[in-house]
Amino acid sequence: MPAVGFIGLGRMGKPIAERLNSGCDQLIVCSRTGSAAQHFADRVGALVAESPAAVARQSDIVFVMVTNPSLSRQVLLGTEGVIEGARPGAVVFDMGTIGPEDAKSYAAEFRGMGVTFFDAPVSGTVDSAARGELLMMIGGDKDIARRISPQLDLFTSAIMYMGTNGAGAATKLAVNLAVYALAVGVVESLSLIEAAGIDKRAFLPVLEQSAVGAPLISHRREAFLDPDAEPVRFPLYGVETDLSLILQAAKAGSLQLSQTTCNLGVVRRAIAAGHGSEDLASLTKPQITNAGDPAFLPVTKEL
Repeated sequence: MPAVGFIGLGRMGKPIAERLNSGCDQLIVCSRTGSAAQHFADRVGALVAESPAAVARQSDIVFVMVTNPSLSRQVLLGTEGVIEGARPGAVVFDMGTIGPEDAKSYAAEFRGMGVTFFDAPVSGTVDSAARGELLMMIGGDKDIARRISPQLDLFTSAIMYMGTNGAGAATKLAVNLAVYALAVGVVESLSLIEAAGIDKRAFLPVLEQSAVGAPLISHRREAFLDPDAEPVRFPLYGVETDLSLILQAAKAGSLQLSQTTCNLGVVRRAIAAGHGSEDLASLTKPQITNAGDPAFLPVTKEL
């Protein structure tokens, strides 16, 4: 059985790592917070490595699940990064949200070391990760990825092979575009319904039964109703990063995404008001929704 390494034990990474640990002989883990990795290892019986390079030196398959593109680059290519320890013939899966061009660049770097890289982001909730029901979107060599299916099947219920490197990353951005568009639409509809004097709790079932009904609405029902009472699932800082990546990809394809541009303005306005660490559902708060027209916020930030 191949040796498996996992880097990143955050909110989504931890349940994925737990499922991998249950199906492999030995899991090697690493996280930015060494104490988190040690606590996880003590609880499930995994081994702790001191760096991504150390994980890669001991692994045939390396999974990376970190929270933003800058961290992905650091973990993959930085000092003591995966590339410094990856063994020829190994495979590396980046399951976070990164840009398509970065995915292509990483694949070329690893290819030069005799290592196969996949941009393989996942979609789903923490609960679906714990149940092994994530959707994975893969960019990279389909035949090689299929050889890893016993490990992938431990935490996914569907695997979509989208094309060569960069295709998985682009697919995830397209999914997130729609997710955030729907979420912003929901919070604005809730604001409108409240302004009409109608109870939000009476209105949400209408949305769920309407043409826009989607799992996102039912899964985040309580967060939309009272964002401060629910755990943060989509922090606005992360939403800003994702929307910026989407617009960068659109620019590379000579596209203008007016709704996404507007949504990024909404999110940046909320961050400027001090809500960056709060959930996307916090956009329902009156102090955000009444803070001005987001259409006049410039989109200038570069990642």
